This record gives sequence, structure tokens and C-alpha cells, in this order.
Amino acid sequence: VYEQESRASVPVKTALLCNIEEGTIPTAVQIFGSDPEFMGEAARLISSSSYRGFEGARPDAIDINMGCPVKKVVQSGDGSALMKNPELIHRITEAVVKASSLPVTVKIRAGWDSEHKNAPEMAKMPIVPYL
Repeated sequence: VYEQESRASVPVKTALLCNIEEGTIPTAVQIFGSDPEFMGEAARLISSSSYRGFEGARPDAIDINMGCPVKKVVQSGDGSALMKNPELIHRITEAVVKASSLPVTVKIRAGWDSEHKNAPEMAKMPIVPYL
């Protein structure tokens, strides 16, 4: 999303990671973040295949990464840090589902840590129906 909003002279790097060769199916593109609006915009761009730097087939699905434990990701409140905030997870997932015409999956962990396992609670969270 940041690259799409930047000047045309700024080289595209991230969008190239979404390029999928024709016939490589099924394929999902994984996104991460902690801002529902930003995540919805990322899903819209991926679903439309109309973003700068994209060349190739549209993915078959979008996967939201809420399971990454890497320190630099978690410090930003992204990845597995989201397991601490079920309401935010709901808002992010809802924004992505509403913005995308593709099926959406979510990668989670058992919980934030061994003391706080809430994956069953997350899996039962009601989300808007796939449109």
C-alpha cells in the first residue's frame, strides 16, 4: 500500500512479491499489519490486480498473517502480537473480507504465549460472510 501511494519514480519492491506465474495454482498472497483500514486497502489492491508493479495472475486467496513471532514484526503490533487483542483481530479480518473478492484465511498461533492460549476464541469469532 505504501508503494502504491508513493511517487511513480519510487521503485516498486513489495508488489513484485505478489507476482504469480500463470498456472501456478492454488496460490495465496499473505499480508500483515495492525491497521484495519490499511489491511482492507491491501486486500482491495491484491483482489483487483491493478497495482503498480504487479504482473501476473491474480492469487486464489489472501492470507492474513497473525502468527509471525519475529521480533521486528511483533514490536510493531503486527503478527502474533495481534493475539493479545481479539477485537482488533475482528476489525482487521472484517476489513479484509469486505474489501476483497477473494477467499480470506488467517494464520494464527495457539496464543500470544503459553499462558494465554486463545486460538479457539479467535476461530469462533463471527466475521461478515464472504461476499
